[in-house]
Amino acid sequence: MRFSFIFFLAFCLLLCLSTNIQANQSSLLQNPQSISLDSSLIVKLQKQLEVLIKLEKTQSFKKRGQVNFKIGQYLYRLGHYQKAIHFYNEALVNIKQTRLPVNLAYIYDCLGLSYLQIKKDLEAENAFNYALKLFAKFKKNRQLGNVLINQGLLCQKKKRYSKSISKYLIAKDILKKSSNKFDVARVLVFIGKVYVLQKEYKQAKKVLQQSLNTYLQIKDTLSFHENQAIIASCYLQEKKYLQAIKWAQLSFSGAKNTGQKYLQKENLKILSEAFFQQRDFANAFFYQKQHLQIVQELNKIKSASHTNVSILLEQLFGKKLVSIQGEFTIYRQRSKWLLVLAFSMGLLIFYVLKNKIIQKRQLYIKEIDQQYQNKIENLSQIVLFKNQQLTTYVIQEIEVKQMHRELTHKFNQFLLCKNIREGKQKIRSMEKSIKTNLDTNDDWQVLEQAFIQVFPDFITKLKSQHPAINQDQIKLCILIKLELLPDKIARILGISPNSLRMKFYRLENTLNLKQRIKEYVTHL
Repeated sequence: MRFSFIFFLAFCLLLCLSTNIQANQSSLLQNPQSISLDSSLIVKLQKQLEVLIKLEKTQSFKKRGQVNFKIGQYLYRLGHYQKAIHFYNEALVNIKQTRLPVNLAYIYDCLGLSYLQIKKDLEAENAFNYALKLFAKFKKNRQLGNVLINQGLLCQKKKRYSKSISKYLIAKDILKKSSNKFDVARVLVFIGKVYVLQKEYKQAKKVLQQSLNTYLQIKDTLSFHENQAIIASCYLQEKKYLQAIKWAQLSFSGAKNTGQKYLQKENLKILSEAFFQQRDFANAFFYQKQHLQIVQELNKIKSASHTNVSILLEQLFGKKLVSIQGEFTIYRQRSKWLLVLAFSMGLLIFYVLKNKIIQKRQLYIKEIDQQYQNKIENLSQIVLFKNQQLTTYVIQEIEVKQMHRELTHKFNQFLLCKNIREGKQKIRSMEKSIKTNLDTNDDWQVLEQAFIQVFPDFITKLKSQHPAINQDQIKLCILIKLELLPDKIARILGISPNSLRMKFYRLENTLNLKQRIKEYVTHL
């Protein structure tokens, strides 16, 4: 009775196992890289962390980048993907300072794998694309093939199997050029895994057999036994249990000899399922028990590894924190003086700028005031000239009236003449009187004298700056300086407006001006 109860419990346990295996395919297909449980990695990680602490205060960006990259690789192999990403990003920051794009490509490739493990597909895709561009630029064929494999893994995870296979095939063609059989065999394994996921088991076994032969040639026992386990899983899915048991036992014995517990666990799972399907419950229970024992051992090693890594990282970040706190205390003390100095400098700059602004304003006001003073002085001179001109015009008007009276008197005498001879004498007398009163030279002399009183330096400047100028042109400049209208100037000179324009044109040529004659003469 007791034996029957135990047998029933074992049967239920194996039934649950069968359901779990049928629902989820072998983890050999889901995880492209298993977690390493090598204790030497912890030692290597510790050494690199110590080196990083020493390099923290140096300017050696290349060395810091390399150390951060190595730490990221060790953490990735230990399964600390999030922490690995942190150190990969630190490596990127440092390597970017060195301008070594090839090194950046390696970091982006590893960063993409880490993002792939924590299911951040978009970040992984971007990282792989960066790595692909850089490796293609520098014609690194082997590394280019590895990035294509990683992109294939990403497509495989998204269940884009056809695209995944195309990536693997491109990688295979590229890696063949490097004559590295291991890389080509690795690509074949990935292609075989995709065929398994597509349930094309015959095609998968064919491809995996090719890679198996290559691993046998290059004596890579670990990859050889992993391949055997995948072939065993194919036979298991095809329900060819005897072949599955055969391949799984071969793989298990090889993994046991090399101490690969992760591979032993996968093979024990296959053996347990195969024997269970054949109704050999004794062997199924035996292998299931061994499987559970190895799982427990792996969990213990993994937890110990996580604990050790966590302690190391806490020590690293703890030392960093102490260093940062010390630097912050010094910075806070210095910052007080810096604030005082900055405030003093700010006040000084404000005072200097304020004085400059005030000086500029005062200078501007002086310039404006000087302009207005010059304008007022110029206008006052013009007013004085106009007054003198008015006086001259009044005197001339009196003289004209006097001349008119004389001419009237002489004309009356002419009418009283008795003969032609006496009349001719009277006419000549009248003509002489008219010429005397209408002599323009005397008028211009009067005008010029009045003009010199108002603008004493104008004619002198004009002659000194333009020796070729003649007297008629000087008269024209005087009339322009008096700001008379062109029509009035034409009447005074006794010429037509067209003739006046020609005089303006000739004057501009004589003075060799680039501006209008009126503007030049007004400001002279």
